[in-house]
Amino acid sequence: MVEALDNNESAFEKGLIWSGQGGGWAAEFCVGFALSQGHQLDYGVARMEAASEGENLPPDVKAVMLTQIGDVLAQNRQFEAAQIRYDAALALEIGNSELWLASANNQIALSHWAEALSASEAALALNPQSPGALEVKARALLALGRRQEAAAALDAALTLYPEDIKLLVLRGDIREAQRQEAR
Repeated sequence: MVEALDNNESAFEKGLIWSGQGGGWAAEFCVGFALSQGHQLDYGVARMEAASEGENLPPDVKAVMLTQIGDVLAQNRQFEAAQIRYDAALALEIGNSELWLASANNQIALSHWAEALSASEAALALNPQSPGALEVKARALLALGRRQEAAAALDAALTLYPEDIKLLVLRGDIREAQRQEAR
């Protein structure tokens, strides 16, 4: 799958060979991923989803597959469809902080601020020092008009990651919102 990011045609061909050699659902998923990285998003996602339905997959493996499908959809700005996959993955593996963070970022893209806040807090419950989850939490609080809480969340994040560029940009956004509120 890593190869598909650099050379989707080569990855597609290798996936087809692997599939022909009995690679099963894993090969089919890789073929779908390679297609999704080219100009066949819908067909690639359909193949990935078909592969994720196969052979009594363990829940954690299926959750990873659904997350990867969600990531492909989110990268292609199909945020509603991506959220459906993230929610399905979370139903299988609720204790995955990276999955909660993917969902939180997707909720931000959808401007679903309360849901983003909730997902970021779930990610932080599992990984309290996640810079991404700390940033999403502060951003969601800011969007919800909870500027003081956003500033406090951001200060906590900057204590851990003082040079994180996303956090520094967000600090500017929070300060500007506070200036606007003071007027």
